Amino acid sequence: MAKRFYSTEEAARYCMDSSSEEFSDSGSEYVPSDHSTEESEIEDSDTVSAEFSSGGTLTAEEAEAGGSAQDVPMDVEEGEGSTDAAVGEPAWGPPCNYVPEIPPFTAVPGLSVDTTNFEIIDFFNLYITEAILQDMVRYTNLYAEQYLASNPLPGFSRTQAWYPTNINEIKRFLALTLAMGLVERNSLASYWDTNTVLLLRFLHFNDNTTAVAPNEPGYDRLYKLRPLIDSLSQRFAEVYTPSQNVCVDESLLLFKGRLKFCQYIPSKRSRYGIKFYKLCESSTGYTSYFMLYEGKDTNLDPPGCPTDLTTSGKIVWELITPCWAEVTTYTWITFTQASLYLEP
Repeated sequence: MAKRFYSTEEAARYCMDSSSEEFSDSGSEYVPSDHSTEESEIEDSDTVSAEFSSGGTLTAEEAEAGGSAQDVPMDVEEGEGSTDAAVGEPAWGPPCNYVPEIPPFTAVPGLSVDTTNFEIIDFFNLYITEAILQDMVRYTNLYAEQYLASNPLPGFSRTQAWYPTNINEIKRFLALTLAMGLVERNSLASYWDTNTVLLLRFLHFNDNTTAVAPNEPGYDRLYKLRPLIDSLSQRFAEVYTPSQNVCVDESLLLFKGRLKFCQYIPSKRSRYGIKFYKLCESSTGYTSYFMLYEGKDTNLDPPGCPTDLTTSGKIVWELITPCWAEVTTYTWITFTQASLYLEP
């Protein structure tokens, strides 16, 4: 028997239509041929023919005369090939014909406050508001009072020299703290007088007595800083309106102290520190909203968030929640998830 030659389409169709038993070489129906040698596979060049899966043959004489397999009548046997003459070439089309309609961007990007004739201190006051300073004064004095009441100290102790602070002193404290980054000293004590060291010791932003204990519902690792974090994030959004294109990114704040959720990321400029997730304007990099990474065991539960979202998806949901009125679609690499393709 001469060799069979199949086209790609015929071979695929034959494999699909044939049962797996036809390709089995075992069983009672299998009888090895006595002439299965290389010589039996070679036919004389004058009588060799090309046989197709449909049963048609093309002799060597016809091939020399310019014939083709289409010119030769073919007997289609039952079970071989396809008998459906209506089968044609597949019609290819685009994977999706839906074209979304993106609503026009109606927000007015830029500063929402008049900064005419602003000094440097005025820009600082846009974010560190009077309310933040009042909270610092209130909770610092409260913690100092609680500490002194629960820890009786001898008369010669420096802590006995404490007196309640006020907003003006807190402002000077913040100014000197920022200046520490410009003037290098050998020790922390060389920057401060005794009273200022006490202020640094008692500095607080929240009431410790109302904190939720660990392993209890509602526990917050950042409880002591939560008022400051929330106020700054709110002011970032109020002072400046981002343009149409925003992105979610992460950054690392340099920190080498003792902290449970401190990160080490070799690819960052500051490899050790506290990780932030931020919603930034793509053109300027301005941070509109931010949140701190508190550890992999943090239970994120943003309002209205779908239950099937992963941690990365919940982070994005948390950051864009204040922008729900303007959100149309978000696409990103690190935080990609199907549920986060949003519509207003």
